[in-house]
Amino acid sequence: MTDRELQEGILKALDWEPDMETARIGVAVEDGIVTLFGAVATAAEKAAAETVALGMFGVTGVTNALDVDRADVDRADAVRAGPPVRAAARPR
Repeated sequence: MTDRELQEGILKALDWEPDMETARIGVAVEDGIVTLFGAVATAAEKAAAETVALGMFGVTGVTNALDVDRADVDRADAVRAGPPVRAAARPR
């Protein structure tokens, strides 16, 4: 299998992963060694992308250089938490 075929296969496999936004994930392959780069929203997505790449026949190693975009995570946490609670004024 060529490096190009591996790259295409990994990208297709990543697209099949549920709950993974793949638009910002890049894949480079050289001599069977895969480099994942770009950004994902969570550490779980980062780990899942690496697992997908390692599971491909012909892959001899993976360098996972994906960044976890904490801004996306922080925004999601803020939405789940709701608006900030303000302390009530103490009566005089």
